[in-house]
Amino acid sequence: MNLRNILVTSALTIIFLNGCEYTPTGTNHREIIIEEPSISININNAVEEIYVWGTKQMDYSFSLENRSLELVEFYLGDDLIYTSGQAQGSFFFNSKQYPSATYLFSIFGYANSGTGSLADIFGAEKLIFELAIPCIIDNEPPAPIEFVDISVSNNQLSLMWNKYNGGPFMRYRLMRGKNVGTSYMSETEIATLGNPMDTVFIDPSYLGGDAYYRIILVTENGPGMGDFFHFQTAKPGFLDTQDIYLSAIELRWNACTFEQNFGRYTLYRDGDKIFETTDMLDTVVIDNSAQFGDEIEYILETKPEVLGSPIFSVLDTIEKFIGVRTENLSKLVYNESLGSFYTYSYGELRRLEAGTFQTLASLPIESEAAYFCFGISPNGEIAYLLRFWQDQGYLLKVDPLSLSVEEIFTTNSLLGYNGRGMNNGISVSNTNSIAFPSFRETNNQNWGAGVVLLDMNDPVWYETFNQGYATIATISGDGQYLIAYESLYSIGDHTRTLIANLGGPGIFRDDGSQLIVINANNISVYQSSGFLNIREIATPELLRYPMMDPATGYLGGHCRENEKYLIYNLDSGVRLFEIPVQSFGRYSLYHSNLYCNNFYLPLPDSEND
Repeated sequence: MNLRNILVTSALTIIFLNGCEYTPTGTNHREIIIEEPSISININNAVEEIYVWGTKQMDYSFSLENRSLELVEFYLGDDLIYTSGQAQGSFFFNSKQYPSATYLFSIFGYANSGTGSLADIFGAEKLIFELAIPCIIDNEPPAPIEFVDISVSNNQLSLMWNKYNGGPFMRYRLMRGKNVGTSYMSETEIATLGNPMDTVFIDPSYLGGDAYYRIILVTENGPGMGDFFHFQTAKPGFLDTQDIYLSAIELRWNACTFEQNFGRYTLYRDGDKIFETTDMLDTVVIDNSAQFGDEIEYILETKPEVLGSPIFSVLDTIEKFIGVRTENLSKLVYNESLGSFYTYSYGELRRLEAGTFQTLASLPIESEAAYFCFGISPNGEIAYLLRFWQDQGYLLKVDPLSLSVEEIFTTNSLLGYNGRGMNNGISVSNTNSIAFPSFRETNNQNWGAGVVLLDMNDPVWYETFNQGYATIATISGDGQYLIAYESLYSIGDHTRTLIANLGGPGIFRDDGSQLIVINANNISVYQSSGFLNIREIATPELLRYPMMDPATGYLGGHCRENEKYLIYNLDSGVRLFEIPVQSFGRYSLYHSNLYCNNFYLPLPDSEND
């Protein structure tokens, strides 16, 4: 039961006056009724009942109107707990010796009668008085206080609860919690109220979202721990649009509605602060530092004006990226004639439709991923793959549409050594000739055995020639020219003739009628026949991993130092696109899209877009 002190006026319940009158003829005893005196008794200012908890100081006083108190006894039930001869005083009562319950608190006392008679003078007359009042002993912790209403009014969150009517009240502690895990709640005190009449609180830290509140009622008997009450409204959070971003990412979020509580927005990009404002309506940011191929985590933190503990900040997270997300298209090869992509991952070669990425055919095939290579002729009629499995190299001819295996060769049977391909893949001509850079596997000797040139027509002819650590081997679509590392060759009837040292990576255009050479600060366009220079295009630095998009004829390359991917129109020499990319990563330009990992970036249809 809850305790409190209440004002009270004591009641005189029994008054007796015993007297004797002297006569010459002897002794005559009789009871004399006198007019009831006015006597007031005060015990802890109690009215109707006394509340006691713990060790309580009991204050008492008696007003007896010129009478002298002789003795007063205090009882709890039948137990005498205190005796005094003073009309005013106090004593300490340890209520914890008794179970919490309602008892009868009794006072018994007497004083001289105050009649002025000889009997009164000689102490033969006594005024006896007695008081009985309920005494409630309560040493139990209080019952919890729960909220009766939590609501938003005038853009502020109001908490309301019923007043605590027990005793001994000390304070209300208002707690706000936050889910830290599935079974743990972290909480912080947001207010302490020492008046039991205070039953409304406006939370100046609430900004929206999830919040958990409870009241801890503190009394001298211990705390009453209320349960958490969950409250939720819309919070400031990102608007997840489906926009496709080409060069920058736009971030929007809904504004905070608790204007009086709002402090600031802070926007983080992969943990780094990129924006901050105290304007509640400033809810749009353009991130021009985003790079294609990078999935970025943005965190919006909305902070209150007061109570700046991080627990009261409202957080929202979103992942954004330039381009479109797709599956991880590793080892990607594109063929314009078939409108198909070919990709190898997790032991499976798949043919995909270029527009939808729908799987059209697949071939389960095991290989060490680093040495798996696939190539297809520009006309889409001939395809080969290299695999290396259990220390053995294989060359397989496959159907470009169904991916069914048509022929299998060991590299040892073809080349005379256990060769392996490299990541750059196989180059296949429309004339059934293939070329690829190859490792020679002979006790780790003669690494970079160089370029393999194979004529797969009957009879099969091959040539291997050392180009140092060769990383490029490309045969033209018509089968007449070969680029081996940085050298250009013409190919005749099982012959190879050096035409020129290119001084940089080379790419064939169309079926081989033109040759593109990439140097440190320029792109050179040549006519393959006669090695005639047609055009020079300046570049800011060396374009790494240059690629020709067979769908558009555009040339793209990676500028690592500037962290840009540049795309050029080779006919006009105009730089069409400058796309921010990461300094690392491999990028592929196919089918009017730029690819990297599991993202692709659709390029505008024309130079004016």
